[in-house]
Amino acid sequence: MSKKIKKTLVDQDYHNEFYQFKPQSEVSPSHRVDQIILEQVACDLAPSNLSIFIKLLLIQGVVGILTMLFCPQFDLSLTNRYELFHFFHRTFGHYGCMAICGSLFIGSGAAVASIILTHVELIRICHFRFSYYLAISGCAITSFMIISPQAYLDLAAIWYLGATVGGISMIELGKQLRQLQPATP
Repeated sequence: MSKKIKKTLVDQDYHNEFYQFKPQSEVSPSHRVDQIILEQVACDLAPSNLSIFIKLLLIQGVVGILTMLFCPQFDLSLTNRYELFHFFHRTFGHYGCMAICGSLFIGSGAAVASIILTHVELIRICHFRFSYYLAISGCAITSFMIISPQAYLDLAAIWYLGATVGGISMIELGKQLRQLQPATP
């Protein structure tokens, strides 16, 4: 049998299969299935602030622990290197160092979050950015005060400010960079 005849027979089989399928494709899903699908689409298009905050907090927690492995502050550092820490202190003073540390700590989590979270979630975070990052920074500094209660209020306030600004800046930058990427098919 020639290739042309085989192709014609295969095309006819697909054609017949399609016409057998077509009347069945007009069957509507049950009301329950329809509702479940609509609810899922609604959740995907408008996720709740709580679900986004929990995701953001989990991402920040993981990235924060990884960040602490390089920071000598709480004796968790794998490197036990103080050069960068001392450089920040000498160059920017205590307050500048605290602002930079907060910015690096929360900003690194925000950068990772801008990669992991969906575009819709990023837009929502950027819309309520101050609320999200004031809360995330507050959770972080509260955790630090529980771990090491000898924190100084003025330095903690500067760290909090740097963390909030760093988080907002990095999530906004991440959103902008994602908008520059071409859409995937």
